[in-house]
Amino acid sequence: MVWIAVEANKWEYSILRFKTSTDYLKAGAPVWNWQDNILLKPGDNFATEVAAKFKELPDNKAGWSAYAPGYDEMTIEASKDIRKRSIGWMTRIKPLLLDSNKILLPLYSDGYNFSMLAISDDGGSTWHSSLPIVGRGNVQPALALKKDGTIAAYMRDNGDAPSRVQKSESNNKGESWSAAVETTIPNTASVELLVLQDGKWAFLGNDIEDGRYKLSLYISDDEGKTWKWKYYLENEPPGKGSFSYPSLIQSKDGVLHITYSYQLDKSGEAIKYVVIDPKQITE
Repeated sequence: MVWIAVEANKWEYSILRFKTSTDYLKAGAPVWNWQDNILLKPGDNFATEVAAKFKELPDNKAGWSAYAPGYDEMTIEASKDIRKRSIGWMTRIKPLLLDSNKILLPLYSDGYNFSMLAISDDGGSTWHSSLPIVGRGNVQPALALKKDGTIAAYMRDNGDAPSRVQKSESNNKGESWSAAVETTIPNTASVELLVLQDGKWAFLGNDIEDGRYKLSLYISDDEGKTWKWKYYLENEPPGKGSFSYPSLIQSKDGVLHITYSYQLDKSGEAIKYVVIDPKQITE
């Protein structure tokens, strides 16, 4: 289990923490047997990668981040600061397990306003950082492994209009990434991604540009090139309702289990749990 401790009430000062359990199959809460911090030390190649990838992005002086309001150049300069690039990384979406020992943990920074991975090759005992997934506002990555070994990251758009899901790919098991580019899917708040047992992909997110009043499930049979099926989990008028931060898994029987924050009015916020058979959507 991974979460963050926030120093000085600033997201960009967050510290990653984790607990582990080997006793979790019995009724009740897991028995936690270890707790520690995940301390990452991105090297000077972090700054080199940031500068190189910004050159690949379309020219745009409107990008922003907490370290760099309005200037790509200031983000590049901030990437040279060893403390800034070592803290402030936050997690939201589940890790991708490549085998019994290799874990890819998606991270993002509100300081740099882009993403990165923490990678473990020994089941979580030790961690190192990938090169950054550089873009303008590409945060909270969700990962999917393609049949050819490429890893795709779909990310929330925290940048400039128009808001679109952003995408990057890695062909070396998450160690380095292409510059983030926009897809055709509108997005304002959250994304989630899962490769299903039959090879189809499921995408879950707020596919609108002005709020969180819709939450949609997309299904693709060509690894995200096209999305042939769409199902609304929530579909309210603009300004009514807030549904976000979904989590998506598939159980052995093929059913999708989904949770997300749910607030229909001012009476309070809850966690909603939804179970869907994807075959009822695709067939």
